[in-house]
Amino acid sequence: MPYPTRASVQRIADAIAQALLDPALSAAEALDRSDADTACEVLLGAAVAGRPVDPQLAARALPDLSDLSLLPILVGACGGEQVEMLLDCVEQDRMSSERDAVALFLAVELLGGKPPPPRLVTLLRMRARREVGIESSILLGMAARTLGDPHLLEVAKAWLPMATVVEARPLRERLLRLLSGPPLEVLPERPPPRVVSGFTVRRAVPKVSRNDPCPCRSGKKYKRCCESKDSERAADPSPQAGLTRLEYLRLGGAKIGPDEIRDLRPAELAQLDLATLATLPLIAAMRRLSAFQRWDLAERAMEALASRTDAPDGDDGDGYRSDLISDAVRAGNLEVAERQLGLLRDRTAAVPSDILALKLRRRSEGTLAFLEEMAVAGLREPGSHALLDLAVGLLPSSPALGIVAARAALNVERSLDAAMLLDAIEEARDRLGLPPGDPSREGYEQLLDRELGRRLEEAATRKESARSDRLADEAEGLRAKLHESRARIADLELGLRAQEASLTRLPRPSTSAPAPAAPPPTSSPIDEAERRRLRAKVDELKQLLSERNRERAELRRELTRVSDALASDAAEAASAPETDDGEDREEVESAPMDPPRAVLFPCFSAAAREALGSLPAAVAGKALVILASLAAGEPAAWRQVKRMVAAASPLLSCRVGIHHRALFRIDQGELTTLTVIHRKDLDAAIRRHGR
Repeated sequence: MPYPTRASVQRIADAIAQALLDPALSAAEALDRSDADTACEVLLGAAVAGRPVDPQLAARALPDLSDLSLLPILVGACGGEQVEMLLDCVEQDRMSSERDAVALFLAVELLGGKPPPPRLVTLLRMRARREVGIESSILLGMAARTLGDPHLLEVAKAWLPMATVVEARPLRERLLRLLSGPPLEVLPERPPPRVVSGFTVRRAVPKVSRNDPCPCRSGKKYKRCCESKDSERAADPSPQAGLTRLEYLRLGGAKIGPDEIRDLRPAELAQLDLATLATLPLIAAMRRLSAFQRWDLAERAMEALASRTDAPDGDDGDGYRSDLISDAVRAGNLEVAERQLGLLRDRTAAVPSDILALKLRRRSEGTLAFLEEMAVAGLREPGSHALLDLAVGLLPSSPALGIVAARAALNVERSLDAAMLLDAIEEARDRLGLPPGDPSREGYEQLLDRELGRRLEEAATRKESARSDRLADEAEGLRAKLHESRARIADLELGLRAQEASLTRLPRPSTSAPAPAAPPPTSSPIDEAERRRLRAKVDELKQLLSERNRERAELRRELTRVSDALASDAAEAASAPETDDGEDREEVESAPMDPPRAVLFPCFSAAAREALGSLPAAVAGKALVILASLAAGEPAAWRQVKRMVAAASPLLSCRVGIHHRALFRIDQGELTTLTVIHRKDLDAAIRRHGR
């Protein structure tokens, strides 16, 4: 897997000029074996030889290039619709946030001040909502400032100051130099040093002195025989002595661990002998291949996994196949999703929102009936996930209907799901080109306020302890402050609207040519002074309004904490344990739980680390965020915690998304996670960990 350099690209350009190499055919063959760097080398050689570069082949190579610096070089070598090519790559959602930011920044620069296509603004809005690194935030901030779209500026306001930091200018100049410079001038003379991490390096060849006899027994000195050949092998070390990295991937088999798999690029994943991998590395390989959308290899890994009997928590393969279906649906590959859906042993293992998404994209006479069935189920059983599944299934393909369904699915009892839906609603508004800030967020906050008030009123009727008295008094004080803050915000909004109306009513200088019969209208110094005063007042009111909104959010969080503590006291005082209305009814002793008074130290058992490693990256990441919030004592996270009465020893559970649960214990200042499992395996996990 060579890295493109000036010399290697020049050699390929010479071969193309002499008709010894077909660039399109060679690049396509390299891409078929997932070797994006070789494909890039061939395409750059074609550009140097004066041959047109196929944008479709370049678009296939861009997401998998080993070095980010190659991305602007390859884009610059392409002709035709460079902007559309970049947007296609970002839309696939295969690249890292840093690569997405570079691609979107280059797309904005390539426009050269022309009106942006709506898709560019949409993608910038969606990427600006994500957590990104420093360089990515600088690029997103510069792109948003250049376009000047008001809705984009509102969404990207957190990144706009980054566009003016001292690092912004050299970063922009470097990317534009790579984009516009001739390939032979901007490519490096030699490959950058390869960083090897994650394993102890072993020599692929034995260490031999240059003047010693060659180990091949040719009778020559080593320096005159095999040294040059061995130097190439020595430059590609692996964890196993005597094997290069490529040989290790092909022959390592059971010796390759899951951590190594997660660091592999697509070209390296394609070299694996999937059938010889142990189960956990095989799961990691399937996840990685799915993330890179190498569906042929991902399906091959899934078939190998389906025959294993040692999957974590006794999964028979349906759980992992369901995850593969979800990945394919998100990527828009309906053929893979439907094929894997037909291979499920138990069709109920599939995520309902994925089935809905497939039906919506293959619309038939039964699609509307299926939508109606899900809606009726959600209305009849408020504790179920039917409305949530309905919203999640609709949002990607029918964002307008999805927004309506998501608004109906918001539930103050499921704060984490509500937060996910509110973010998804904003992304759907981005896709539709609607202004940011859906009214459902304010409506949900009002529902949350009413729910807090209801809890406080219930707690006020019980004052069994001095702690409850103190909490009730504290809650009433916070509630009064919250109402006062809400009133101040309403007054500020009225004042802001009035000042903005006054500002628009003032006459403005005319920029049109004056009529011959009358002099052009001008603004008096008094008008200009009044306009400046009103603008300053508007800015001041906006700042005050922002501060009041932050104050209101902080008061609501504090009120939630106190309300949860009161609810916990009431639950402990009740003679009979409260039960959950959801699927874990028989397991729950009390809910919600009281957050710890001190920060806990998070720990993970070996089983938990193994389970997290086998989960999709999105689920594992969400689990870590939730567990960190629990350790920090966040009330919103603790509202999802339940105590398992079926366990002989103290055992707690919390939701991780729709389909997974985390089991943990609290002991001596530590929050120890025991495992993260699919909800269908909850009973078995409780019996195993609750002894």
